[in-house]
Amino acid sequence: MGKMGSSSSSAALQDMFKDYAEKLDGMLRSLSAPAGCHGAVFVINGKITGADLFDRPATVTKVWPKLINGYAIDALEEPEEKPNRVQGESVTEWLKAASLAKQEWFDSPGLGQDVRIEGEQLVGAALVVEQQPVHLQLFREEKKK
Repeated sequence: MGKMGSSSSSAALQDMFKDYAEKLDGMLRSLSAPAGCHGAVFVINGKITGADLFDRPATVTKVWPKLINGYAIDALEEPEEKPNRVQGESVTEWLKAASLAKQEWFDSPGLGQDVRIEGEQLVGAALVVEQQPVHLQLFREEKKK
């Protein structure tokens, strides 16, 4: 919040979303979920930031505003640079790395199982119900040497 010049007496992130509501609304209006998609990979300043993949396109449509607001706040936090275009092959390689990453499976407090994922360039989690992934969330993470 400090980096973005936003403050809250309770450190509630909701206050930052209120401070940037106009910009966030504009971003949401300009970015709609593609019809039939099961998720998205998000790129900020030419770098893959994260991905959210779902079992059904209807779920993507339902959660799209929250996804856009979350990644848009991250984009507003970063100083604008002239970004390099991310090639599809880079996205594919990064997503494939998730299947090779360390996975730890736990019983979910609700339905199914929670999966924690940790790889060389990513961390994430998934919810799997009856052996079918319902939601996979990945974030780029560069390991410090």
